[in-house]
Amino acid sequence: GISFAIVPIDWQLTDTYYVVAHLHFVFIGGSLFGLFAGLFYWLPKITGRYPDERLSKWFFWLFVIGFNLTFLVQHALGAMGMPRRVYTYPDLPGWAILNQVSTIGGYLMAVAVALLIYILVKTVRRGAPAPGDPWDADTLEWSTPSPPPLKNYDAVIPVASARPFRDYKRPEETAGEIVKDRRGRHLNIYTVMMQLLVGTEAMFFLCLIMAYVYFAYKPGYQGAPLAHLDIRSTGMFSLALWASSFSWWRVERTHTRMSNRRARNWLIVTIVLAIVFLCGQAKEYASLLHDGVDPSTGVFGTSFFTLTGFHGLHVSIGILIMLVLLWQFIARRKTIPAPIMRAVGIYWHFVDIVWVFIFAIVYAIPHLEKISS
Repeated sequence: GISFAIVPIDWQLTDTYYVVAHLHFVFIGGSLFGLFAGLFYWLPKITGRYPDERLSKWFFWLFVIGFNLTFLVQHALGAMGMPRRVYTYPDLPGWAILNQVSTIGGYLMAVAVALLIYILVKTVRRGAPAPGDPWDADTLEWSTPSPPPLKNYDAVIPVASARPFRDYKRPEETAGEIVKDRRGRHLNIYTVMMQLLVGTEAMFFLCLIMAYVYFAYKPGYQGAPLAHLDIRSTGMFSLALWASSFSWWRVERTHTRMSNRRARNWLIVTIVLAIVFLCGQAKEYASLLHDGVDPSTGVFGTSFFTLTGFHGLHVSIGILIMLVLLWQFIARRKTIPAPIMRAVGIYWHFVDIVWVFIFAIVYAIPHLEKISS
């Protein structure tokens, strides 16, 4: 079988295959796949012809499988202690077969690139003709024939949103607000974009929480959080933050009933509750610094201040957004579109939910373990 244990060897290692794996995962996964996606998206516009769909799917799966076979196993090789920049290596358990898998993955990527070149040549020579707007797209380049003429545009379409061509084709829809999913259902663009933002932020906080759990729950650090954290005080200002989710729900309910005055009042309540939370967190930080605990005080201090500090930053951003909305209500006496209110609500409920997990992991679970012991 393949052993994933770290095998001690006599070499003095300064870097390993893990560096190679991580670097190429970011470069290829984060940029090259995006370039491929853009190439297939704009190929009908560039050539005036569709690429072969069946061959394009073969290219995608060959490259994805080859990419993961090549670099996923290199994470394991790096963890097992294999160095880079060497022409040979000891016959240690698991190293040979994992390098063989990585080599197979590299050949698959080469085959995929050769197939991509064939797809491009075939598209230019014998691809099915593509119209000017094959994807029912939103932006101006799709308003010209494919490929575009030398003069580009016969007339410039007015730009009133980030999707001017869609506004031109379907003026009955509210500019910049309505999109459709694959089933034809209407979706709000503000809601969709906020959901995408929340999704990326959820992954970010998941990484921070995992780092805190790894460091703060390691043997030897079990008592470190409880020695400096006050769960009762934190619980009180946490209740203020969680109560702000209810008050924001009331903001949306009263706003949809066209009651700007009540929505404004509930918005003020939400802002005050959020500020109470930040003040409580600032008081806790001051207490920790007085006890000599700061971001440079070991792994607990670093992971704790990083996790709670980034959450506090998100709370501060939410307060600034709500202050802008309050200014719209009071100073400009303006009715805020409901889609914007829903998008802000998604963000604010997300911030509150994240604190539920942080409070449980940082405060509640260690406190319960102390009581049970």
